[in-house]
Amino acid sequence: MQIHELNDYGGSLDSGAYLGIDNGLDTGRVSYAKLMEAINARVDNIIAGEAPSAAEVVDARYGADGVSYASLGDSIRGQASGLKNDINLVAEGDTVAFIDKINYIYGTPVNGKYISYNSGNIGTNASWSYYFPIKIEGGFWYSASFGSAHVAFYDDTLTYISGVLVSSDKRPFQAPSNAAYMAYSYQTADGAQYVERSIEQKVEYVEPRYKKLDRDIALDINHFTKIVEFGKNLFNRWNTIDGKCIDYGDADRLWTNASYCYCPDFIPCKPSTSYTINQVGGIIGEYDADGKATATHNITTASVDKTFTTTADTKYLKVGTQIALKSSFQIEEGSTSTSYEAFTCRFKYGQGGSAVSIITVKQDGTGNFTTISEAIANASDDAIILVYDGTYEESVKTYSKRVHIIGTNREKCILSYSGLDYRNPPLEMAKGSVRNLTIKATNSGTQGERPAYCVHIDNDNEANEQLTFTNVDFINQVHQAVGSGLRAHFTLEFDMCRFRANDQAGLYCHDWETSDESADKTGQKLMVRNCSIVNNSASKSSIMLQSQELVDGGAEATFIGNVVVNKGSDKLIEMVIWQGRSLTNDNFMGSSDWILSDDSALNSTPLINNL
Repeated sequence: MQIHELNDYGGSLDSGAYLGIDNGLDTGRVSYAKLMEAINARVDNIIAGEAPSAAEVVDARYGADGVSYASLGDSIRGQASGLKNDINLVAEGDTVAFIDKINYIYGTPVNGKYISYNSGNIGTNASWSYYFPIKIEGGFWYSASFGSAHVAFYDDTLTYISGVLVSSDKRPFQAPSNAAYMAYSYQTADGAQYVERSIEQKVEYVEPRYKKLDRDIALDINHFTKIVEFGKNLFNRWNTIDGKCIDYGDADRLWTNASYCYCPDFIPCKPSTSYTINQVGGIIGEYDADGKATATHNITTASVDKTFTTTADTKYLKVGTQIALKSSFQIEEGSTSTSYEAFTCRFKYGQGGSAVSIITVKQDGTGNFTTISEAIANASDDAIILVYDGTYEESVKTYSKRVHIIGTNREKCILSYSGLDYRNPPLEMAKGSVRNLTIKATNSGTQGERPAYCVHIDNDNEANEQLTFTNVDFINQVHQAVGSGLRAHFTLEFDMCRFRANDQAGLYCHDWETSDESADKTGQKLMVRNCSIVNNSASKSSIMLQSQELVDGGAEATFIGNVVVNKGSDKLIEMVIWQGRSLTNDNFMGSSDWILSDDSALNSTPLINNL
């Protein structure tokens, strides 16, 4: 583009002309490129809150051809407002994975002028209007609100690069990689215009208002695969843009209508599948894996079937409806409309392709449940029970379900119950995992037949399963901290835990006690790593293992990096033989059933180091 000079009384004008301005910087002749640079810098300041108003940016004068450029201030004001509004849609820390919502809204156009798409120059035509060039990012895709538009691209010196005649077969369109500015003109009769930046490929939908879990919690569940699960209704009425809708003639563009709204999220759907809306007034777009439109459905009259079938290439839907119907509109899979349900979307986690849910437990009532027991009663296998700060006074029992109980903070998430009743300990569990909790058995409550453990693990549901405790404090004021019995092909693991018992063993474990001598007893494993095991007993050791002395018994213990302390005596570990039974007694600590694995090492007592 050639840069022409414009004097105070006349001269030619194109988008590279000099303008007389009072922009708060210099008064006099400023090139359009410098003007746009200053304008964009000031817009950035406005967005950052460093300027009181967009009116400070520019106060343009009249050009010699009689066209008023006072509207430039309004244009910038509109641009700043649009940017600010879109930026405010996303809070800090939110995750968004839908279309880039920075809309390049130009503001007030100049009527009677147009930008030539094949030269970048300004021409005169009473039927056309144009917007001043705005700053863009090269290489991105853009979509216009109407066809029959001229778009011109310029580099950072406002030198024309190329252009595009926007029509039904050229939406969306891609900016050249070196483009820095874009100008846009359209037929005035088409009404107000805007251009929206699109993206080349779409990603799986992520609910933008979900907050990230605490770092420790995220670390705890990072071995699961994150899955997004949608409810029945695929229209998210809480995330809509009013005054815009999917163009029923071309789903790659938007349609301006004050009575309509649309949700910009790309909702995953199934190809070649029927979907139904519950009332007349919906406009639905179908999109392939790259986010390109495959079909549209204008279901705004009673004569149109409310059920449609997606194409074989369709992977996503975008949904719009009348604003008046927003709170009751529903689109669902299937050929029949059912009762209305609000849009829901939640994270689930799974292993091996199976989805599992997260259930929150908060004592203030803002979670799914207020007690851990309620959460487990309503959980399915592999559910994550996320426990927030508080002391939970309850006896929790879960035998048949494999659940994962995760506290947000070990010191602040406390499961506490009486240690006086063997049959009702703080926790009874057979499979799954527990992390980041303190489990306490207190010297209070009603006396039972005998004292209780903090955790009791001794149930046939353990067979062929695993139970893991990580970063858990076990504190028992009256009895052994943990009492456990193994089963065939069952692994019981403690990692980074603390065992504290009062005048009893910190950890007690026996192998499988079965009356069936012919049963498979192999695969019984106890693993204790990086734990501290402490008691204060003059008569009881800190670790107590018990052997049932069964033929072909097979229990293996692994101890790595543990600190074992007895404040009352030097008794650190002992092996108890069940009711005086005796076989060969040539295995670990004189038992027949237990062996110490070759990996056992780095413990504070050599009794459990297999060196």
